[in-house]
Amino acid sequence: MRPRGRRSVAHTNVIEGSGSPATFGIITRTPVNSRDLAVILSATPNGQLSLPSRVTIPANQASASFNINVPDDNLVNGARVVAITAKAFGDTGLLLESSAGSASIQIEDNDGPTLTVSLTSDVVAEGATVINRCAGHL
Repeated sequence: MRPRGRRSVAHTNVIEGSGSPATFGIITRTPVNSRDLAVILSATPNGQLSLPSRVTIPANQASASFNINVPDDNLVNGARVVAITAKAFGDTGLLLESSAGSASIQIEDNDGPTLTVSLTSDVVAEGATVINRCAGHL
């Protein structure tokens, strides 16, 4: 029998750079049996979340939890959605594509608007005019 399961996260909205852990995920299997069930995890797009690459649901247990962290990239990049995908290994040790499931998390950016000012000259005589440029990312 192929394992079926449910994937969920405690909080579907988290703030970038949140404490550790920012939230946690739960992998639940059906049916429960007397064998460990190894599950691999991945996040897309890559690099947005920190989570274990593998979680094991112990024998005779229905579920296992894992920590999810959200690193701070110090960039103003707005809110983004990350999909966490889980796939189980079968009794033969092969990855069961049919067991794949996913849950989504929205990451809220913690970096505010940034402004830069650049001048055409770094030395200006008193009373003279200088052209400057101001650029921002909101």
